[in-house]
Order: sequence, then structure tokens, then C-alpha cells
Amino acid sequence: MSTPEDEVRKKMKSIAEEAAEVARKKQQALEEEAQKAKKPIQDDGPKKPAPETAFKAEKPSSDWEKIVEDFKKKYNKEPEGPAKNILSFPSEKDAMAFFESQATEKQPPREFLMQKLENGKPVDDHVFSCGSGQLFRGGLKDIQTQVAKALEAEKDPQKRAKLESGKELIDQRVAAIEKSTDMRAKMGSMKEQAKIEQTPPQPTDTEEHGHKL
Repeated sequence: MSTPEDEVRKKMKSIAEEAAEVARKKQQALEEEAQKAKKPIQDDGPKKPAPETAFKAEKPSSDWEKIVEDFKKKYNKEPEGPAKNILSFPSEKDAMAFFESQATEKQPPREFLMQKLENGKPVDDHVFSCGSGQLFRGGLKDIQTQVAKALEAEKDPQKRAKLESGKELIDQRVAAIEKSTDMRAKMGSMKEQAKIEQTPPQPTDTEEHGHKL
């Protein structure tokens, strides 16, 4: 016949066993989660091809035909777009390697001004070569600064002449964009002012209810 002490010991043992079981299950769950985290995520389907990187010739230069010829030889495809002035590359890295080669390795260096397209729309990201043997990349204002610095540092008369022509071209582009931006801002301001003038004045409480005594 068990004594009260025996019953207490049984209950304490049972509680300890339950606690140990809970701890074991918790540890098992943590280990399973850790294993899941280590496993690579399985693809549900075939991988989508990486989007191509496209650049559009802003104004094809006298070297454009040679550039297109090299592009066709390397990638076995034609320029795109209605004007056939868009070059699409497998990646950004491929595009920059191609333009770097055109600007620095060809003799004489090829001249071009290309604008990047994102989702078919032009953005302020350009690659520029004025035939000086250097490639410039960035927004138009960034390129404007880069060309000016290159001109300051260049001693070769022929390269200086190329850089001066390149600087003139970029300066014209930047000025045209700033003028267009100012005009759009002025037009927007004029439209806003016209709306204000056309809006009838709202009656005040005094006008609605008569003059106060």
C-alpha cells in the first residue's frame, strides 16, 4: 500500500517526464526549422530570363554604321526600334564592355552618345564618347563635369580638340533640357494660376446670412 509520500513522488516524476517531453518536442521543432532554412528554395517553374539592357542612340554619329557592324558580329542580331537605333545587350556588364571597347580600343576611337532605356523609356543615364579615347558614363550633368575635368587634364592637342567638341555637344544638351524643364514649370504655374482665377469666390458666413447687427 502506497504512502502519501509515494504519491507525491509519482506526481513529481510524472510532471518531470511531461516537462522533458515538452522540451524534447520544442527542440525537435527548432531543429526542423533550422533544416528547412538551410535547404535551397525550390523553383516552381523555369527561371525567367534576365531582362536585357538597352541603349538608344540619341543622335547617330558618323561612326554609327561601324558600331552597328561590330554589334551584329558580336551578338548576331540587328538594332531594334522603328529607327533601328536601339542596341539591346544580355546584361549591363555586356553593354559597358561593348561601349568601352568602342571608345577606347578602336582606332580611331568611335564617337557616340547613347541613352539607357528602362522598360522602353529613356532615363538620365548615358554613355558618351567624343573620340578622345575615353568613355564617360552617367547623367548628362555628370558627363558634363567629367568631360570638363578630362579637358583640363589633357595635354594632347588632338584629344583636346575632341574633348572641346564633346563638351560643346553635352553643354548644348544640358542647356536644352534645362530650358525645357523651365518651360514646363512655367506652363504648370500658369495653368494653376488660371484655375485659381476661374474659381468663383466662396461666400462668407456674413454674406450667406446677412450683415450682423
